[in-house]
Amino acid sequence: MNPRELILKANKAIKANNFILASELFTEILNRFPKHSAAKAGLKKVSKMNSNAISSVTQSELDILVNTLQNGDFQKTINLAKDLVVNDPNSAVVYNILGISYMNLNEPEKAVPNFKNALRVNKKYSEARGNLGAALLLLGNINGAVSCLQQVVRETPQNHFAWNSLGNAQKSSSMIEEAEHSFKQALNIEPNYASALNSYGVMLSGEGEYKKSIVQFEKALKIVSTDIEIFKNYIEALSNDEQSKKAIKLIKESPDQVRNAPAIQLALADIEIGIGNLEEGKNLLFRLIKTEPDYFAAYRTLSIAYRFKKTDNLLEKMKETFDERVLNESDTIQLGFALGKALHDIGEYDDAFNAYIRANEARRKELIYDKDDTNKVIEGVKRALDTKWINSVTKFGDKSTKPIFILGMNRSGTTLIEQILSSHSKVVGGGEIPFINKFCFRRVANLKTWENFDPTHFAKKYLEQLDQFDEHSPHVTDKMPANFYWLGLIKAVFPNAKIIHVTRDPMDTCLSNYRNYFSSFGNGHAYDQIELADFYHQYRQLMHHWYSAFPKEIFQCDYDQLIANQENVSRTLIDFCNLSWEPKVLDFHKNERAVKTASVTQVRNKIYTSSVSGWKKYEKHLQPMYELLNEKGCLEPWNVDSYN
Repeated sequence: MNPRELILKANKAIKANNFILASELFTEILNRFPKHSAAKAGLKKVSKMNSNAISSVTQSELDILVNTLQNGDFQKTINLAKDLVVNDPNSAVVYNILGISYMNLNEPEKAVPNFKNALRVNKKYSEARGNLGAALLLLGNINGAVSCLQQVVRETPQNHFAWNSLGNAQKSSSMIEEAEHSFKQALNIEPNYASALNSYGVMLSGEGEYKKSIVQFEKALKIVSTDIEIFKNYIEALSNDEQSKKAIKLIKESPDQVRNAPAIQLALADIEIGIGNLEEGKNLLFRLIKTEPDYFAAYRTLSIAYRFKKTDNLLEKMKETFDERVLNESDTIQLGFALGKALHDIGEYDDAFNAYIRANEARRKELIYDKDDTNKVIEGVKRALDTKWINSVTKFGDKSTKPIFILGMNRSGTTLIEQILSSHSKVVGGGEIPFINKFCFRRVANLKTWENFDPTHFAKKYLEQLDQFDEHSPHVTDKMPANFYWLGLIKAVFPNAKIIHVTRDPMDTCLSNYRNYFSSFGNGHAYDQIELADFYHQYRQLMHHWYSAFPKEIFQCDYDQLIANQENVSRTLIDFCNLSWEPKVLDFHKNERAVKTASVTQVRNKIYTSSVSGWKKYEKHLQPMYELLNEKGCLEPWNVDSYN
């Protein structure tokens, strides 16, 4: 609404003696137009007309308000504060408390205007500005949050709360070096600030620096030993650092309030499944669902490890809940993917696909994705990382043969290939190492050119990450699928590294993406058939570009051929990596390393063929995807031999 419409609505509210609504409408105008005379006059009028009006908020009233807030009764705090605002529309403290209450109720969209009101009344109110920055961050207004919080730390440089919030905002904006500086500033001011230790640890984990993150979480837990969120982050870092057994032990030895928290029980089940203890993991999840029937994340995790049967009572409960209850988006996502998998297991493919549609539509709403942006990135990579640039970097590249890169589309079989290779005595599995993908995407997002790229420093930092897995192993695999974007850089920096490109039937690949939930925000294309098919086409075009640039240097490993002829393809794969043959790679399912992808159950079994051409079970539902892939020529076989 424009100001005139808001004024009319506010005046109607006054006539109806709804002074709180009138006050909110006048302050909404002043948030946008601080000098709006009619809105200022309206606030004064409301204050005078209110029968309980007094000249200002008393200390006694503020004490009651603060005590109510501290007691955790946030709705009562809001009601009290609104009454006080009507009496005195110029109390910055009351507006700030209103905003804090809304934040505690997880309603940042309502908190923002109240923090702005506090700043309208008192422009130097740094606490309100810091709170505004935190609220903007929750709403996804990253630039606004960073700008706001930078002003706070300039005004109050010893404000460790603001430094921590600024660090989180900078991290969300891919300003990792700046975020690290902010977290360190917060901890220099207050070394026992557990929230900053946790924030810093989360950032380090996201960068693959698990050992460093573990140190931060351990420090935080010495301060707040029963904090569920910090403990969960800690055990996940341990698991990612190949310390799953320690994580399990710590969970089992933790206090009841920690150990029995749903998030911790789910994490424990996830770790057990990841290391191959499928029965233990499933039992934990069944117990968790029994005690927490509305904790739908547990259903989705269970669906990955468990093959449902028509006789399962749980399946009927899932159907009933999904069909009859009004679920929020998060619950729709978690239960929808779980139910889709359960119905798939029992062969009810039409109903399964309907569940997948609802889950995918809800997940897509959460994410920002633009296929044109993806195309710009890919075309930019082709232009920037051209032959001239690659040759200029290669002479400064690292001669290490330690990295083995396994890449391609998500759900193409990269986990299986890593499991085969890491069964070899000379190879350690590193999983999806985020370093290269994050480094490069940040560089693109921050509009940095590649002219001043330092390959020596880059190689050193990356090899340090590999050494975290095994400093002495001749080879460590990196199966980050999205590294296909950056093959030009990889070949320039590590000219001797082996690159394995995993391909699979395009329809099977895309369907498998559509049927799975990805926790990261980087797979926005996966939840819509058209966007998914378009992304597959762009990926395929880029890979053909790399095959042309590096003939005979990329090994195409066809998943379907591997399924059909495991030993022959495995031998060719091992030979490409310059490794001697070891028969135990055929028993990859006995590999005890932890697996952290949706393929966790598949790689615990011998090769099976049921996933080949699985898309035909959903053929009538997948026509939009099929038609676009066919139109773009993506259903044709890969012809990489033409580049050799």
